[in-house]
Amino acid sequence: MTEKQDFGEVLTLSEVARFLQLSKATVYLYAQRGKLPGVKMGNKWRFSKKKIEDLLYTGEGLLYTGEGLQKRQPVTYKERGE
Repeated sequence: MTEKQDFGEVLTLSEVARFLQLSKATVYLYAQRGKLPGVKMGNKWRFSKKKIEDLLYTGEGLLYTGEGLQKRQPVTYKERGE
């Protein structure tokens, strides 16, 4: 049997766009490419607010490098020089 995970509040694509202050088209593209954790149910995307927040707070979000979007690795205080 699989363990049940706590996904917290479930957000729509529009809600994620508003939360991240991105366009809906950008959120859709990121979700399609696996850059944002989400699940497509039929023709609708659903996102765990907890997982989206984790991307922001752990520093494992996206970074634009000039060569496209790359997954950013967490930055520690030591690497920041703090």
